[in-house]
Amino acid sequence: MSVKKTDEYILIIHFSHNSLATSAAFILKKVYENSFSNLTFTLSLHLLHTT
Repeated sequence: MSVKKTDEYILIIHFSHNSLATSAAFILKKVYENSFSNLTFTLSLHLLHTT
């Protein structure tokens, strides 16, 4: 499963109700740009979701 730009936008929308929305968007953007592994991406999403 590859990370797509649309996934990033959907996730930003998902976090939009949260005060962490800006941080989430920034982190996701950096994860995408730096081409982290899917595992790292999934773990970062999990941490954001449970915070």
